Amino acid sequence: MVKREERNARITQQRRREIVNAALAVFAQKGYAFATVDDIAREANVAVGTLYKYYKNKRDILMAVLSGQGLNQSFIKEALIKAPKVSFWACCC
Repeated sequence: MVKREERNARITQQRRREIVNAALAVFAQKGYAFATVDDIAREANVAVGTLYKYYKNKRDILMAVLSGQGLNQSFIKEALIKAPKVSFWACCC
Protein backbone atom coordinates (compact mmCIF):
# COMPACT_ATOMS: atom_id res chain seq x y z
CA MET A 1 0.00 0.00 0.00
CA VAL A 2 2.81 2.42 0.83
CA LYS A 3 4.52 1.75 -2.48
CA ARG A 4 1.38 2.73 -4.39
CA GLU A 5 1.02 5.95 -2.38
CA GLU A 6 4.70 6.79 -2.94
CA ARG A 7 4.38 6.11 -6.65
CA ASN A 8 1.27 8.28 -6.91
CA ALA A 9 3.03 11.09 -5.02
CA ARG A 10 5.99 10.89 -7.41
CA ILE A 11 3.69 10.95 -10.42
CA THR A 12 1.82 13.96 -9.03
CA GLN A 13 5.07 15.80 -8.35
CA GLN A 14 6.41 15.00 -11.82
CA ARG A 15 3.19 16.05 -13.55
CA ARG A 16 3.10 19.35 -11.64
CA ARG A 17 6.72 19.99 -12.61
CA GLU A 18 5.93 19.30 -16.28
CA ILE A 19 2.96 21.68 -16.19
CA VAL A 20 4.97 24.43 -14.48
CA ASN A 21 7.82 24.07 -16.97
CA ALA A 22 5.35 24.17 -19.86
CA ALA A 23 3.65 27.24 -18.38
CA LEU A 24 6.99 29.01 -18.06
CA ALA A 25 7.71 28.34 -21.73
CA VAL A 26 4.26 29.55 -22.81
CA PHE A 27 4.38 32.64 -20.57
CA ALA A 28 7.85 33.48 -21.90
CA GLN A 29 6.65 33.14 -25.47
CA LYS A 30 3.19 34.73 -25.32
CA GLY A 31 3.12 36.60 -22.05
CA TYR A 32 0.75 35.77 -19.21
CA ALA A 33 -2.13 37.84 -20.59
CA PHE A 34 -2.11 36.13 -23.99
CA ALA A 35 -1.37 32.60 -22.78
CA THR A 36 -4.29 30.22 -22.36
CA VAL A 37 -4.75 27.09 -20.31
CA ASP A 38 -5.11 25.25 -23.63
CA ASP A 39 -1.67 26.53 -24.68
CA ILE A 40 -0.12 25.32 -21.43
CA ALA A 41 -1.81 21.92 -21.66
CA ARG A 42 -0.64 21.53 -25.27
CA GLU A 43 2.95 22.44 -24.33
CA ALA A 44 2.86 20.00 -21.40
CA ASN A 45 1.36 17.25 -23.58
CA VAL A 46 -1.57 16.77 -21.21
CA ALA A 47 -5.31 17.16 -21.58
CA VAL A 48 -6.86 20.35 -20.26
CA GLY A 49 -8.77 18.27 -17.71
CA THR A 50 -5.52 16.82 -16.44
CA LEU A 51 -4.12 20.31 -15.98
CA TYR A 52 -7.17 21.26 -13.92
CA LYS A 53 -6.62 18.16 -11.76
CA TYR A 54 -3.39 19.74 -10.53
CA TYR A 55 -4.15 23.48 -10.70
CA LYS A 56 -7.38 25.45 -10.24
CA ASN A 57 -6.75 28.03 -12.96
CA LYS A 58 -4.10 29.95 -14.91
CA ARG A 59 -3.39 32.22 -11.94
CA ASP A 60 -2.71 29.18 -9.75
CA ILE A 61 -0.23 27.96 -12.36
CA LEU A 62 1.41 31.40 -12.45
CA MET A 63 1.82 31.31 -8.67
CA ALA A 64 3.53 27.92 -8.98
CA VAL A 65 5.84 29.32 -11.67
CA LEU A 66 6.69 32.36 -9.57
CA SER A 67 7.37 30.28 -6.48
CA GLY A 68 9.71 28.11 -8.54
CA GLN A 69 7.94 24.82 -7.90
CA GLY A 70 9.79 22.13 -9.76
CA LEU A 71 11.64 24.42 -12.13
CA ASN A 72 14.87 23.34 -13.69
CA GLN A 73 17.40 26.20 -13.94
CA SER A 74 18.63 25.18 -17.39
CA PHE A 75 15.01 25.01 -18.59
CA ILE A 76 14.41 28.57 -17.37
CA LYS A 77 17.47 29.88 -19.21
CA GLU A 78 16.44 28.07 -22.40
CA ALA A 79 12.86 29.38 -22.21
CA LEU A 80 14.03 32.95 -21.70
CA ILE A 81 16.51 32.74 -24.57
CA LYS A 82 13.80 31.44 -26.92
CA ALA A 83 11.24 34.02 -25.81
CA PRO A 84 10.56 36.76 -28.33
CA LYS A 85 11.61 40.22 -27.24
CA VAL A 86 8.34 42.09 -26.77
CA SER A 87 8.00 45.52 -25.30
CA PHE A 88 5.77 45.73 -22.25
CA TRP A 89 4.01 48.69 -23.80
CA ALA A 90 3.38 46.86 -27.08
CA CYS A 91 1.04 44.39 -25.40
CA CYS A 92 -0.46 46.59 -22.71
CA CYS A 93 -1.37 49.79 -24.54
